[in-house]
Amino acid sequence: MEKVKTPMDSLPFEIKMSKEFLDKWTTALRSGEYQQGSGCLHDNDRYCCLGVACTISGIEKSIISPNNIYETGYIGDIKNEFLTTELLHSFVDNNKGKLFQHIVAGFNDGDVIYIDPDFSSISTVIKHDDAIVMNKDKNKYSFEEIADWLEENVTTS
Repeated sequence: MEKVKTPMDSLPFEIKMSKEFLDKWTTALRSGEYQQGSGCLHDNDRYCCLGVACTISGIEKSIISPNNIYETGYIGDIKNEFLTTELLHSFVDNNKGKLFQHIVAGFNDGDVIYIDPDFSSISTVIKHDDAIVMNKDKNKYSFEEIADWLEENVTTS
C-alpha cells in the first residue's frame, strides 16, 4: 500500500528571492531535465532540488559533485566565490536562508526538520520541546511538489 503524503508544511518565516530566479528554478524543477536524487546536491545524473538551483545558476557541476569541495549537501557550505545569484548569496550570509535550504533539502530527502523557536538553529534531531517541526511524516516530495511549495511560500521581489 502506497503511503499517503501529508501536505507540505508552510514556511514559518519569510524568505525573499527575485521573481526571475524563482521562475527559473521552478521551471527547471518541472522540466524533466533533472533526475531527482537525495543526500547530495549532484551525484552522477541525479540532483537534489538545491543542486538544480546551483546548476541553473551556472555553478560548475564539478564544484557541486560529492568528490569536490562540497561535502555536506547544502548550498551554504559551498565557498562564496562560487555563488552567483542573490538567492545563493543569501544562503551564506543570512541565517534564515540557511534554515530555508535545510527545510527544502528535508522535503527533497524525506528528513524531519526541527527548528529552534527563535530560528537560531536547525537539526534533524529534536533539541527543544517547543521546536517547530517540518516534514514530521518524513515524506519525500517530487520536484513538481517542491516547485509548487516554493511558489506558495517564497516572497518575490
